[in-house]
Formats: sequence, structure tokens, C-alpha cells
Amino acid sequence: MRKESRISTNRNSFFVVFAVLMLSVCFASVNAFGVEAETTKEEEIKKEELKKVEEKKVGECTEGDCENGKGIKAFPDGTEYTGEFKNGRRNGQGTYTYSDGGNYTGEWKDNMRHGKGTDTFANGIKYEGEWENDLRHGQGTLTMPDLGVYVGEWEKGKRSGQGTYNLIGGDKYEGEWKNGMCNGQGTYTFANGNKYEGEWKDFSATGGWYYWPGGNKTWSYMDSNWEWIHKDSKP
Repeated sequence: MRKESRISTNRNSFFVVFAVLMLSVCFASVNAFGVEAETTKEEEIKKEELKKVEEKKVGECTEGDCENGKGIKAFPDGTEYTGEFKNGRRNGQGTYTYSDGGNYTGEWKDNMRHGKGTDTFANGIKYEGEWENDLRHGQGTLTMPDLGVYVGEWEKGKRSGQGTYNLIGGDKYEGEWKNGMCNGQGTYTFANGNKYEGEWKDFSATGGWYYWPGGNKTWSYMDSNWEWIHKDSKP
């Protein structure tokens, strides 16, 4: 029988895994315009102010109809929009190319990414899916070449709902998300075949069955230091 134990090897490997997950949240919460996808009242006010600056930014219509039609508008900061306009704003289908080479291609509404579209960063990070009021919202896929791929639901710029995260090392989390983190019921499968099925809170396992090689299982959870605690039976 397994008595209550603290497995340092598992703890260290899991700490690295979750450090990677936390880092990926930073990538997931920042849009390509450099505006944090927060939902506080102060941030919403700041976002509205940034939108006003965006609208006042002088751009040159280099081709077509940039008021009500299709055209190309170039901006002083090196960015460029090619696509549909309505009342002088980006509306409909279009591509906004950033000064570093990345771009967003998809649907627009009143200068905001809205509908379906793909946002590609110069470093290879890519989000493909649904948008609402310039934030990732709905179903979408976030691909991070050095970290992994998340496929699932988003809410106001953060991973929320059901989703699957496949890490490049072979580990996988599948389950519930809230505020960009693992929260609720979920399954974490390790590359070596071990598996944890249970509850999560802010990336920490709070109680569930941990399956070992050979069919053995323990009731397991993580302490405040993300160290695994394994017990023979459920408390």
C-alpha cells in the first residue's frame, strides 16, 4: 500500500509544466495591438481612450475607396489595412498588417476585430477563431510553437469553458477553464502515461484520482507549493 507521500520528482516536473502554462496565459491575454484583455472598469475606460486615438490617427488612402467600399489605407506607424470600409471605418472583410510583419485577417466591425478571423504574430504565435469587440470570444485555437496548442472556448479574451491544451512535451490537459486557467473538472495526462482526473483551481489540482502504471491509483492533490500529495483512499 502507498502511504501518504510527497513525490519530489513529480513535483519538480509538474512545476515546470505549470510554469509553462502560466507563461502561455501571458501570451493568450494580450492582443496584437498590445492592449491587455482585462475586464475591469478602469481597463475598459483605457481601452475606449485607445480606440479614440486609433480613430484619430491620420492615415493615407493609397488605393480604392476608404470611406464606403474597398481600399488600402497606410498609417504613419508602418501598419496598413487592406479591405472593406464603411463610414471610413474598417467594416467587413480585411487584413491589417502590423509593422513587424504579423497580421490579422478576417471580419471587422467599427475598427474592431469582430466575427471570425486569424491573428498571426511575427514570432509564429497564431490565434484562429471567433472575436467579439476586439477580443477573442467564442471558439478558437491558439498555437504557440514553443509551448503548445489550445483548442476550445474563450470569453472576453481569456480561455473560459471547455478546452484542450496539448503541450509540446507530450502532456495534455482536457477540461474546464475559467479566467485563462484550469478551473473545474479536468484530466491531465502526462507524456509517460500517468493521469490525473479531478478538480482544479487556478492551475492547481485540488482532489482527484491519480492513475499509475499497472492500474494502481491514489487519491491525489497538490499543496500550496504545487507538491503532489498521494493517499491510498479518498478522505
